Amino acid sequence: EEGEGRAVEDLADVTVPPTIHLLLAARLDRLDAEERGVIERGAVEGKVFHSGAVATLSPQPVRPHVRSRLLALARKELIRPDRPEFAGEDAFRFRHLLIRDAAYQAMPKEQRADLHERYAGWLAEAARDRMVEYEEILAHHLEQAYRYRVELGVPDDRARELAARAAEHLYAAAVRADERGDLATARSLLERNVGLSDETLRVQALVRLSELLPELGEYAEAHETAVHAIEVADAMGDRPSALRAELVRILNRSSIDPTHTMGMGRRAIEEVLAEAERLGDADLRARAVLALTLIAFFLGETTDAMAMIDEL
Repeated sequence: EEGEGRAVEDLADVTVPPTIHLLLAARLDRLDAEERGVIERGAVEGKVFHSGAVATLSPQPVRPHVRSRLLALARKELIRPDRPEFAGEDAFRFRHLLIRDAAYQAMPKEQRADLHERYAGWLAEAARDRMVEYEEILAHHLEQAYRYRVELGVPDDRARELAARAAEHLYAAAVRADERGDLATARSLLERNVGLSDETLRVQALVRLSELLPELGEYAEAHETAVHAIEVADAMGDRPSALRAELVRILNRSSIDPTHTMGMGRRAIEEVLAEAERLGDADLRARAVLALTLIAFFLGETTDAMAMIDEL
């Protein structure tokens, strides 16, 4: 309209015509076996990929030919050179994300599971001291390897190990996202963690998620998550985590239950504080005092609130 394009519907709902997929698949089918294998392994890393990763994921006889095959794919305008993220590496980018998707989807799930797991190993070695920057990506590939194995009906010890490793990296990435104020990312990572981790890490993720949700205005969900965290923590005998979640439940109840008064909340928090002192848990005690400070502030008792803060 008037020289400008305008979306007539949500672009997220636009589907790619099947004919496009067929054309791309036919173009990939014309590649020789080594070129096809190389482009598929590049697709595992993503739209941008590194030659070292492709070589690591390729069969041993193909590895010496990876670079020449990548250059051949560039001449065929399927990929193009890009800026590498790791020293000593060559990087390439798919000319279009649909080409990457076509190459990736052509592989069977069993192969995808294996390649995602092996790519995670390559990334851990390539990133080394910079792992903090790539932890979320590493977790993604471990998670993908796990989910494909489950879809194939093999939730064995190897799959459970993949889930545990993914959960650890997801939790670490979530903590950093929370600390830098990226609450939406932290929430997503914690929710993914809950579905993968064992009881110990799951309760930590649930507690932290319950504490984060009120900052996003999700008071009812925060209350439900806190209740769930209390159940899981009590079932495994982790009383401090249960009490930490209880503080979230108390503070958020007044936002969803009109019959719950500040006075009721104060008394409940004082009980948590008393138990924290009996347990000798300094962190839990500090959290309980901060919760009481909030109650005092909401009641207009700012002098008392400041005095409690000064005691910490």
